[in-house]
Amino acid sequence: MSFTNIIKSLFDKKKTKVILEKIFIRFFDDKGSLNQEDLENWLKENESELSSFCKKQSGALWRKSLKISKKIESFSKQKLSKIKIDLGGGGAYPLLIFLTLKYKPKNIVETGVGAGFSSYAFLEGIKENRLGKLYSSDFPYFRVSGAEKFIGYLVPNHLRKNWHLYTEGDQKNLKKILKNIKKINLFHYDSDKSYYGRRRTLNKIKFYLDRKSWIVMDDVQNNSYFFDLINEEKKRYWKIFNFKGKWVGVICPKKI
Repeated sequence: MSFTNIIKSLFDKKKTKVILEKIFIRFFDDKGSLNQEDLENWLKENESELSSFCKKQSGALWRKSLKISKKIESFSKQKLSKIKIDLGGGGAYPLLIFLTLKYKPKNIVETGVGAGFSSYAFLEGIKENRLGKLYSSDFPYFRVSGAEKFIGYLVPNHLRKNWHLYTEGDQKNLKKILKNIKKINLFHYDSDKSYYGRRRTLNKIKFYLDRKSWIVMDDVQNNSYFFDLINEEKKRYWKIFNFKGKWVGVICPKKI
């Protein structure tokens, strides 16, 4: 990470607006209807066990998902050891693989790619299904020189044929993505963790979701957006999971 790289990014017209907006949100963001203590208590009280949730739907597919997850972890550990940059960890990729295998979504949209754990997971599921496309949105780490090349660093070349990657920030990226699809079957949110960022993005894509669509949102412990969303919009079916110490919120199209 380098202060010089941050200054250079501010003089890049393509990045300046996104960077300044991130800074503004950091200082003036809404935390939602719950304070942090009440939010954490609510998450703990409503946690479901991920393995049980998936096994209930298909034990065979859950076992397959775990097998693919181990392959991703092994490959990723080896590849990440070759660079000195911390690209962050992955979301609940076993769940993402399972949902892809079980429900065979035609159009998957994700915001937030980073190293590419979730992208890798989705694309493995798409390969197994022989069906689907992944549309991913991200923005380069502005503290890292040449950061564009590290977006989705872990995704093997043989999986990239079903992948459409956009790297100009969610607002520009989603505008381009939504021109290419009529419906989102599975939406994974793992980008701007602010309340404002989540709300803006969900408002942008909500008309592309229907009653059969799945929504997976990482790091719901950061603010009460997920809690407010399921209550304000009266979402009937939802789940909370803990994956590697972080909370994942899932909106389901049916009771499971």
